[in-house]
Order: sequence, then C-alpha cells, then structure tokens
Amino acid sequence: MDTMSALVAAADILVVEDDDDLRWVVVETLSGAGYSATPAANGKEALMMLAAPVLPRLVLTDLSMPVMDGRELIKAMRADERLRSIPVLVLSALEHDPLDPVLGPPLVTYLCKAGAPKLLKAVERRLGRRR
Repeated sequence: MDTMSALVAAADILVVEDDDDLRWVVVETLSGAGYSATPAANGKEALMMLAAPVLPRLVLTDLSMPVMDGRELIKAMRADERLRSIPVLVLSALEHDPLDPVLGPPLVTYLCKAGAPKLLKAVERRLGRRR
C-alpha cells in the first residue's frame, strides 16, 4: 500500500478541497471534534486514496477544483461498486441545484461554504458524535 492509501485507510473522513488553507482548517476542525480526517487536493488525488483496502466512512468534497472536480469525483464513486455506498458531504461556494442527479440524496448532503458552521452537525448526522 502506498503512503496516500495508508493515510486514508485509518481515516473516518476524506477531505477533498483545492484551497490549501481551507482544507487544513476543515481537517483540523474535524480532528478537534474527535474524527480522523485525511486531506486530498482534488478529485483525482482522492480517487487514488480511495484505492486503499480500508475506506473512509465519509467523503467531504468541494465541487469546483482543478484536475478533477467534485462532481466528477462523485460520478466516479457512484460508478464504482466498492465506493458507491460511501456518503458524500459537499461543501461548496457554488449554487446548489436540488434537482441535480449527481448531488441528490440519499448519499449526498450539500452545504454551502457560507454554511460551514453547520459542517460538524452534518458530519455528526452521518457518522455520530465522537467526543
């Protein structure tokens, strides 16, 4: 197993965000709340990490990223039998279209970045409280 796969193998949450500062703030916030979180800079990096034998319990992703965006990541996850049941929490500044089939429930929860304070509540609804 390579280093990236080993990192995600023990994580509750894979955090996929291209903004370095925001990515680390989210990882630190989740870690402070008792979750283990591993960062990825884009969807392609996330998919490489999801090749690990042990999968995260949740993927938290931005939508607008270079290399591979969040929508492409979610489509790739849904096309892979091994990954399709992992819940996805989208944290994005983009407007949400509630009829978008890629971003629809039950496996995808959408939060606007302006609603970031609701992040821990959304994670707790999916994974349970850790403290």
